[in-house]
Amino acid sequence: MQRRKTRSSEPPRASGPRRYAKFVFIGVYLLGLATVPYAMTLGFTNSPSNVDEAELESSEAGRFQTISWEQLSGFPYDFEIPGMLEQASEEEIERRSQEIIPPRVRALDGQPIALRGYVIPTHLEGDVVRAFILAAKNEAGCCFGAGLSMNQWVAVEVPREHEFRSQPFALATVLGKLEVGEKVKNGYVMSLYRMAAQKIREG
Repeated sequence: MQRRKTRSSEPPRASGPRRYAKFVFIGVYLLGLATVPYAMTLGFTNSPSNVDEAELESSEAGRFQTISWEQLSGFPYDFEIPGMLEQASEEEIERRSQEIIPPRVRALDGQPIALRGYVIPTHLEGDVVRAFILAAKNEAGCCFGAGLSMNQWVAVEVPREHEFRSQPFALATVLGKLEVGEKVKNGYVMSLYRMAAQKIREG
């Protein structure tokens, strides 16, 4: 009597050529990402162009100072040791900020500025953005990204009278008063820069 061959319940393994092709594809993608990242990331640029004064309306030109990410992030900033500021007083935190943040950057505290960056929503009400991070780069450290340093983003609050809608990582120009200094909560630095937006323009 001839025995029937039983079928294995295990899924068939990829053949040698197919597995080889998969590794070749991954290798080519990684090589392309390293050599031509513009093409491999669907045309995203890694840093936005600076706001030009000519882009401001006549009523804004005298009121808002156009600044660049090079100004805000042109100094090294290291995260604090977790919890080291838990018992720190406001005076100690202020003194620490003065030691870490250069005078040229601290001079922007309280100044009306115009800054362009990438939008990363942090608080939504339906499809309306109520708070977001304005970032110097269009990545947040996922996959191949290097991440954002604390001095490469600004925490932006959107006033109630504005209804701002945006897709993640869309470009926007924000006009408002800049707040400079470490904001500490439960011993952790939550932000270095903050803005209450007065105007937000896409692109």
